[in-house]
Amino acid sequence: MSDLERTAALLAAEHPDRACFREPGYLPWLYEQNPAGDAIQESVDRKGERISHVALLPQVWACGGQTAPFCVGVNGVTRAGAGRAHFLALLRRGIREMGRRGVVAGFGVTNESSTAMTLARTGIGDVGPLPVVVRPASPGGRGITTHTVTPTWLAGPELASLAGSLAPAGDDGWAQHWTVETLRWRLANPAAEYRVHVAEDAAAVTTRVRHRGVPVTVVLKLLARVPTPDRRVSAALTARACRADRSPVALYVGFNRRVAFRGVAVPRRLLPSPLNLVLFGADRASVAVGEPIVGLPQDEVELSCFELLDFDAL
Repeated sequence: MSDLERTAALLAAEHPDRACFREPGYLPWLYEQNPAGDAIQESVDRKGERISHVALLPQVWACGGQTAPFCVGVNGVTRAGAGRAHFLALLRRGIREMGRRGVVAGFGVTNESSTAMTLARTGIGDVGPLPVVVRPASPGGRGITTHTVTPTWLAGPELASLAGSLAPAGDDGWAQHWTVETLRWRLANPAAEYRVHVAEDAAAVTTRVRHRGVPVTVVLKLLARVPTPDRRVSAALTARACRADRSPVALYVGFNRRVAFRGVAVPRRLLPSPLNLVLFGADRASVAVGEPIVGLPQDEVELSCFELLDFDAL
């Protein structure tokens, strides 16, 4: 069994609800084909069996006219009964390697049960809960072009044209830098199906899931094509996406200062597994691992955008 196969077996056993870990091509795509670089992988094996694992995915983020290497933590898991100490040790090892690679800051998305433990034991900062917003399907969406993502479309000129049309990052906070190579890789996820909807001012990446048999459109990413998009464009994109999916409602998780998703906020108490965004700037990372890490201080890493496509949720 290869190293990735051992990791996949652990993830599939501990997360039986996530079919992606049973897709043979998923981890090679996620860990080894990222144009920003190979994932930092840290694992613990016991008697030939993987019992704990965490990975950090390299990313490029932008603010104003500058770009910088960031990373996002994914797939933090420990086999039931093995204790949390392994995970925390692996996280520190991963952060140390992050510093050696020149990464200036990193993120993680944690559920409610693991957030307090992660913050208390590592010193990583808490950005706060990721908002969850729903919007019922509505009329609209004229003039919007919808593309079903296929290998042919990913290799064609339309994706390259879209990537080239995206507005540069503003100076009001950091946002992931989406190049044609990054979009092509992210949308090639072998365990997912996507649609891309393109309006004059902005574009949206969506997928469709089912909740209790009902189709739900999930808005994964809103991409500005002009510095100040029309405030109604997200509603039009969502209407078009729901019509393409034949779904009665759209769901959005995260925040976006440029292209705000407008709808009804879901109270935290109603969410089965609320998500929190945590952040480690270089100063907090240095404390967590006990050695100097060069990068951006925690209070200089303000985000203007963080959405589901910015990590590995779907």
